[in-house]
Amino acid sequence: MAFYYTKRAAPFCHYAYLLNIVLLTALLWLLVSQISSMIDWMMTFVPDWLGFLSVILLVLSIGMILLLFYFMFTTLSGFIAAPFNGLLAEKLEKMLTGEAINDNNLLDVMKDVPRMLRREWQKLWYSLPKIIGLFLLSFIPVVGQTIVPVLTFYLPHG
Repeated sequence: MAFYYTKRAAPFCHYAYLLNIVLLTALLWLLVSQISSMIDWMMTFVPDWLGFLSVILLVLSIGMILLLFYFMFTTLSGFIAAPFNGLLAEKLEKMLTGEAINDNNLLDVMKDVPRMLRREWQKLWYSLPKIIGLFLLSFIPVVGQTIVPVLTFYLPHG
């Protein structure tokens, strides 16, 4: 019986993940396609004998992009999945309680999207000062390395 519920609810999850993957893939392609021109531009300021730095810059650039995507994935997933999460919760609740499931049309769904995205922005703006404060606090020797991990664990981020 649980498989039946998850099978009917799966499209709501898949849409959000597919949209997230498409957006991040497009962004990754855009960034990677611009790396070589950026490195060439930076290398114009460097003498010829330091040409090996272009390889180091390439590796560092790709590493930074991957690190950025690692941290950005969760936030972007929350923004993209917010409209689908509301629908998913509503449909699953009706399935589990045995109520009749009304098939909302696209217009009904689109009416809720601005409200859901506004709520995601509110959560981000609520979390951002704490994240920035913890980031700046982490630069203080000893205190940053001992207190910041504990505060990060105990302070809610949204």
